[in-house]
Amino acid sequence: MLFILFVVGMLLAIFGFINLAFIPVQYIYLKNLSEDIGDKSQQKYYDDQPLGTQLTHFQLQGNFIILPANMIATFIYRQRRKKIKKQKSGGTK
Repeated sequence: MLFILFVVGMLLAIFGFINLAFIPVQYIYLKNLSEDIGDKSQQKYYDDQPLGTQLTHFQLQGNFIILPANMIATFIYRQRRKKIKKQKSGGTK
């Protein structure tokens, strides 16, 4: 019983470490992706890409192991973008 708890604890620790390590990677990926898309719609952006690039995007965004890292990176990216927009508009809300 103790061994099973140890193994489960180690797996959870590894899962947590992987997600912590992937937060900056996912943040940079989201930042570069939004810069690449620009004024295009997301559908048009992905339609213009070759199949290999589309599959890479799908793997980065759809991997359930790094889903928490992706969600946290998305939250951080949106908060920073809101802050930058406020600073550019001169608002202090």
